[in-house]
This record gives sequence, C-alpha cells and structure tokens, in this order.
Amino acid sequence: MNKRPKYILTILFLLIIGISGFSSHFDQINWRLEKEKSNIRLLVAGNHYYRAETIVSDITPEQIIDLILDYQKYQKVFPKTTVFQPVAQSSTGNDIIYVVINFFPFKNRDYYIELTTYQKGDTYYIEWYPPLEIVRDQKLKNSQFHHVTKIFGRWTIQKKGLDKLFLALEFDNDWHIDVAPRIVDKIAQQETINTLKDLIKYLDNP
Repeated sequence: MNKRPKYILTILFLLIIGISGFSSHFDQINWRLEKEKSNIRLLVAGNHYYRAETIVSDITPEQIIDLILDYQKYQKVFPKTTVFQPVAQSSTGNDIIYVVINFFPFKNRDYYIELTTYQKGDTYYIEWYPPLEIVRDQKLKNSQFHHVTKIFGRWTIQKKGLDKLFLALEFDNDWHIDVAPRIVDKIAQQETINTLKDLIKYLDNP
C-alpha cells in the first residue's frame, strides 16, 4: 500500500471530512478528573472510558498528524505496538489496519480498526473504531494472539496560542482481561497515560 500522503493531502482530507461532519464515539462524554501528575491529566467516565491530556510546545498540529499517520514509524513511536499494518480500505476510503499489541504479562492482543481523520474548527481529530464492514483478511486464522473486537480511540489536537497545543488521547477498549474489575481499571488508566507519554517522548527525541 502506498505511503500515507503528507501534509497537504492530509489537510485537504481533514477539511472534507470536517465539512461533511462526523459523529464520534466520544462525543457527549462527561469526563471526571481522576488525577494529575507531571503535566498530564487523567480523566475517566463510567467504568470503561479513559482520557489523558496535556499541553505541548514548539510543534504544529500538522507535525503531530503526519507522525501519527506515518505507518512506517508507528512501532517506533508506540513500542508496545508490534504490528500496525494497513490491509484494506473501507468503502468510504478509510484505512483498515491490522494491529498486534504486546500485552505482557497476558497473551498478546490482535484486532482490526478503521482509521479516520477529521477537523472541527481549529481542532483536528484522528479516530479509530471497529471496522464497519467485513474484513476479508486471513491473519486471524490460527492466530496465536487473543483477538479482541471492541477497540475505540481518538487523538485530539488543538492550537493554544502561538506555540502551544492541547493534546488528548481517549480510549474505550475491552481487552478481555480475566481479573478483578479494579485491576482492569488500573491497567486501563496506566495504558492511557503511557500511550500519551510515548508520543511526547518521541516528539522530544525523534
């Protein structure tokens, strides 16, 4: 599959999606602040929604968008992701991605997501969710991984003044972890924070 087009085509696509509108899985969530440490705020909602957010400086929205959408670098930016491979396109032109996650000490997880980008005003979004269409791919046959299907996430990137950006990551995942709910909650909280930290770390030391 061809490499994701760079900034100009990405922004054109964002503008088209933004004009047509997009109803997000994360719209209308009433977040509650859980904790704040080292310039990262963790918010939660219900028993399965998680959001980590921060402010970053000296980088543009376009640089972050290009980095997250650069599939060749994805495993370097997010090292727990061992496979991030486009396998198809949806009827709306979104990439469908096959993903494998290092889930130590549990069995690794694999899944498919449909990835979309859109813009509302001066805020950019990169969002993923279970594919809306049947994925005709053979990777799950005799899979050595634990396959999961409820995987939702979204990056939010918003300008704040001349040289700052608001950056947020939202998750709603069911990893099929057979442990006490309070432990599942702690794992999900930490994974949300760690994923945001992975991106910040790469931005500081590409």
